[in-house]
Amino acid sequence: MSITQATEILQTLTDQQKARLRKIIRLNFYMISSQGEKQLKHKYGLTRRDVISMMIMQDGRCALCTKEIESKWDIDHNHKTGKVRGLLHAGCNRGLGQLGDCIEELQKAIDYLRRNGET
Repeated sequence: MSITQATEILQTLTDQQKARLRKIIRLNFYMISSQGEKQLKHKYGLTRRDVISMMIMQDGRCALCTKEIESKWDIDHNHKTGKVRGLLHAGCNRGLGQLGDCIEELQKAIDYLRRNGET
């Protein structure tokens, strides 16, 4: 996503959405600070603009569960390729990691929950 796309989206947000986004950015200040940006660039190839653009594109929501993120974000990425997939709640990111980012393992977890009456 380009900064132009993020800017266009930002212009369509309500004041309430903008306030929520500002709160999320404050909570994640270290990630998007100059020191945090060095780590972002080294580990993920991202700039702080990239991360803020992702926050805007995701409307302050976890890319996995789509719930509003009220705390710090985790940058989800493919551990084999390094490709960034999105910003997630820490719990969602850990859940994927615990299952090895493996579709087959995730399906086993879904099947298990269904067998035990979960929806």
